[in-house]
Amino acid sequence: MRRIYKLGGGDTMLYSFEAETEVKAPLLITHFVGGTDAGKAGSIAIDQLLASLPGKRIATFNTDELLDYSTQRPTVTIDEWQVVEVSSPEIVLDLIHDDSGTPILILHGPEPSLKWKTFTKEVTALAKNAGVELVISMKGMPASIPHTRGPLVHLQASDPELVKNQPPMGRPMDFPASMNTFLAYALNQEGIESISFLVTVPFYLSAATYTQGGLALLNRVAQLLDVRLPIGNLEEVNDVPIAEIPGNVVETEELATLLRSLEQHYDEQVFPAMLDNPDTLASLSDTFLHEQDIDVDALAETIEKFLERAEEEEN
Repeated sequence: MRRIYKLGGGDTMLYSFEAETEVKAPLLITHFVGGTDAGKAGSIAIDQLLASLPGKRIATFNTDELLDYSTQRPTVTIDEWQVVEVSSPEIVLDLIHDDSGTPILILHGPEPSLKWKTFTKEVTALAKNAGVELVISMKGMPASIPHTRGPLVHLQASDPELVKNQPPMGRPMDFPASMNTFLAYALNQEGIESISFLVTVPFYLSAATYTQGGLALLNRVAQLLDVRLPIGNLEEVNDVPIAEIPGNVVETEELATLLRSLEQHYDEQVFPAMLDNPDTLASLSDTFLHEQDIDVDALAETIEKFLERAEEEEN
């Protein structure tokens, strides 16, 4: 059964509801490509869930109403000088079940560039009808953490109890909102709790694919929410690139010096703080690069180019 939902009672379709029966799920995961996600950590976690767990399409949104195609262009496939396919980006709502059978809704696709309030209103209605009690998101954030140490997963939540052990911010701070945050706030107003899982990604790997970050996110979500999520093949993929990077980096003295400094900072300040308070934000790491008077952008570019050259030489 395919039901069409329109904007303001007019002829413009906002989304089509494709489920044949009523959908119920206590957990909603949202992920929109285009916002901050260092190391593609959030995307890795979402792709793993969608590829590994049985699921079905619940709703498909009309991207003509929600996207600016001049900034989020369709993908064209050309074969033997002919256009054989044009794939438009999709924003969809899928239903999956974890390994113990718990139903989970996943809203994913490119971040809407238009009609945020309308989109949020409709998603909120869908969530309430499905009995959603908690909405979560996952993403990577750049940090002065070395890749030779495990990433840290921090929480941003609507429930003060979940973040009470993290250090106080000191003062309110303003940031450009992502759709994940915008939507979570709207759901909070309707009585639905929210948690954002933020994994630290070595700043010099922000533009890379950091599998270790996606793995850490899934492990933390499973631990905190008591859901059974598949991570096996991520552990296998994770072993190869992370194991190769240290040997490459130490071949250049400048990079080796940076790595040693990051490791020392982590071992002497960040890790002990985590032992004292497992849920704390590693705020010490945020000031490390400033204390060292390091040009973050230039250094990140240097490391990325070095790793690219190392990969080309291996191939």
